[in-house]
Amino acid sequence: MLKRGQITIFIIVGLLVVGLIVGFILFRKDLLPTSTGGNPQDPKDYIDSCIKPKIKEAADILISQGGYIKPVLNITIDGQHIAYLCYTSNYYNSCINQNPMLITSLKNEIKSYIKKDLDDCFTNLQTELQNKGYNVALSEGDFDVELAPRRVVLNINRQLTITKSGGTERFENFKAVLSHPIYDLGIVAQEITSQEAQYCNFESVGFMLLYSDFNIKRFKTGSLSTIYTITHKPTGKQFKFAVRGCVIPPGF
Repeated sequence: MLKRGQITIFIIVGLLVVGLIVGFILFRKDLLPTSTGGNPQDPKDYIDSCIKPKIKEAADILISQGGYIKPVLNITIDGQHIAYLCYTSNYYNSCINQNPMLITSLKNEIKSYIKKDLDDCFTNLQTELQNKGYNVALSEGDFDVELAPRRVVLNINRQLTITKSGGTERFENFKAVLSHPIYDLGIVAQEITSQEAQYCNFESVGFMLLYSDFNIKRFKTGSLSTIYTITHKPTGKQFKFAVRGCVIPPGF
């Protein structure tokens, strides 16, 4: 009888524990918002899903235009503006590196391009929660763009507090991560530009033997500029930029 009583107590306690866990899960699911795609998300996933398409858009524009959203010193090829990363208007002279801090410049370009959209993502998240009857406190804050091999990372310093029916949850240190080779391509473009400025040439064959993930092509334009196209083989993404240096005048 004593053993049966103990087993009954254990079963009751076990059922209570399971009930509490299920209740917590259901409460949390009800508390958290849903993304525009309709899949259950917590606020961190919501922001990540919301801003990633805009990060990709910025990165794709940058690699297609020599690292700038709006190139100033550029050449137009088939209607596309491609920035000069190394340039001189003089004959015979080597080109001058126009952006020796290319990776830092890429970060700043992405940050400027997506800033408003990131604010909109947080505003939309706040509105969705409030429409469901939650009290929402959202702090102001800044964000950093980090470029790393094959990815772009946003570190977002904002705090979100959600309250309803006495339950409160706090979310901070938001992050968004996009798979993209803009960093890898930028490093190669930086190396090509540096060698063009120093030696009026870049030895692409040897480079591609050492770094087989990349294919590098170049062609001369009618204005005697060189257009480089770097292809990241694993993803097919291409970085295009222009160089003009050590130009010999026609007829010589």
